[in-house]
Formats: sequence, structure tokens, C-alpha cells
Amino acid sequence: MMPASLFKQLLLPLYPRLQHVALRMLGNVEDAEDMVQEVYMKLWGKREELPDVQNMEAYCVALTKNMCIDRLRLAEVDRVDVDDVPLSLAAADDVASQLERQDAVEQVKLIIETLPEKQQQVVTLRDIRDCTFEEIEEQTGLTAVNVRALLSRARKTIRERFKRV
Repeated sequence: MMPASLFKQLLLPLYPRLQHVALRMLGNVEDAEDMVQEVYMKLWGKREELPDVQNMEAYCVALTKNMCIDRLRLAEVDRVDVDDVPLSLAAADDVASQLERQDAVEQVKLIIETLPEKQQQVVTLRDIRDCTFEEIEEQTGLTAVNVRALLSRARKTIRERFKRV
């Protein structure tokens, strides 16, 4: 079992990285902070297994991503409330198309996660958070040409991979 002092020494320095990952995935500072706290609680519960982990940072980042994905999936499921589903066939078609759209959104989110980090950042800021190019330049430190090139490559990759799904 990993003692508390070693746990603190190895895992607390990872907090900024884990918070960045959670923020990027959840898009909200408060949710990201809550998620990182949940990650640390889960890690504390698994402290008997932690000495066997070869790359602690990669393990913690993967755990954070997986927990964020679980949270996002739960949020999607919560949006479709059984009591809100109408009984008519036309309305059932609307529900089916809504579920298909939600599935497509989930697929795109998963594709975005596979992009290189800068492309993820630019496409998230522009297409999800609706930031202007100037705001993206300020936040990333990239030039306008770089932002546009990264965005173009990211969108092309997303389209190509989405067609295969």
C-alpha cells in the first residue's frame, strides 16, 4: 500500500495537468475542479495498486479522461428523460433523430480527442466554444495563419474519420 506521504509526493504535482485535461473535456472550471477531486478520491481508493504503475502521469491522465467521458455520457443520457418521450409515432421519429444526433455529437467528441493537442485546442475554442480567431490567438499564442491551418486540418480529419464511423 502506498503511504500518504508518497501519494502526496507523486500525485499532487500532477494536479495542474489533470485539471487542464478535465477543463478541456468538460469546458467548465468548476466541473473540471470537481472532476479532479473525484480522480484523486479514486486514486486514493486504488493506492494499493499504484506502486505497480509504470508511468504515473499517463495513468492519471487516462483515468481523468475516462472519468470525464463517463460524466459526459451521463449528461447526454440525462437529457433524454423517459417521461418527456411522446407516444405518437411522429414524435417517436423525432426522438430517434435526436438520439442519432446525440450519437453523432458523441462520435465527433471522441474523434476530436484523437487529434493532436493543438488541433484539439483550436477546434474546441472555435467550433465548440465559438471563440473568435483573435481570442484563439490570445489564448494559444499562435498566429492567425497557424490557427487557420490547424483548424482546417482538424476539420478535414474530423470529416474523414466521421465518414468511416
